[in-house]
Amino acid sequence: MSYPRIILGIPTISRFDLLSRLITSINIQSRKPDLIFVIDNSNGGYKKTQDNIEVFKTNNLGVAGSWNFMMKIFEKDLLILVNDDNKLIP
Repeated sequence: MSYPRIILGIPTISRFDLLSRLITSINIQSRKPDLIFVIDNSNGGYKKTQDNIEVFKTNNLGVAGSWNFMMKIFEKDLLILVNDDNKLIP
């Protein structure tokens, strides 16, 4: 895969209804991200619903800790940080 990839990074903690709404709004965009990376701070409650989602399970990094973690692992990519209570508009 060539760089930069577009990665959408989403930290969440047990707000899977909001996360689902956000992912639905991502899927209607004209340019979809190459990867949706979810940090599940509730340690395992979220189950991925599509192939372009990757879930990292943790006890609780917090929002800032989750952002820092994602910035380190996706340093060569275009990383868009989005909170789970947002909704993207086309």
